[in-house]
Amino acid sequence: KKYDHVIVIDCRYEYEFSGGHISDAGSDGWISVKHFAPHQEEEAKAFLFREREVAVGNDRICIILHCEFSQQRGPAMFKKIRAHDRELIGPEHYPALLYPEMYVMIGGYKGFFEGGYSGLCEPQAYVPEKDKRFTEEKKRFHGLKNRKTRPISSAAVSSSIVVSPLRPVRRSSSEAMKHFDWSEEAAPC
Repeated sequence: KKYDHVIVIDCRYEYEFSGGHISDAGSDGWISVKHFAPHQEEEAKAFLFREREVAVGNDRICIILHCEFSQQRGPAMFKKIRAHDRELIGPEHYPALLYPEMYVMIGGYKGFFEGGYSGLCEPQAYVPEKDKRFTEEKKRFHGLKNRKTRPISSAAVSSSIVVSPLRPVRRSSSEAMKHFDWSEEAAPC
């Protein structure tokens, strides 16, 4: 394996995550799935960076972020985590990072689920952000955010690595994700 551990961060609202998410079952701990709603960026940073200062260079970790379509919430969380990573390392060590392998999954959960990978999800379902059953819950989540998350332009994440579960791509290298096996037989990620 190219990585010692893969962390999938689901950036959707709680009702979307509970309605269906990528599973880490059967991965023997190699893959872990974490859920951090858009208003939980501080919790996400605390989780990712709590022990990394002493673990730099000792393990190879890949982070894959996504939301429903990976157009707004996933890229916004990516940007905040990457900025925090750069801040911790300091400008004098640029371009070094604690998490150099961080990806945003093209198509998001919807693309993953509808792209033939529903068997790697639990429950095997998909609840869209705009599901009318959860209008009040969505309003509550919006009230929890300190400021509204705006869509991130493609230029804003041009230095990010973008991954598709169907056709993995790295903007700077098409070889970057060949080691991921997204088939039904593979460990869920």
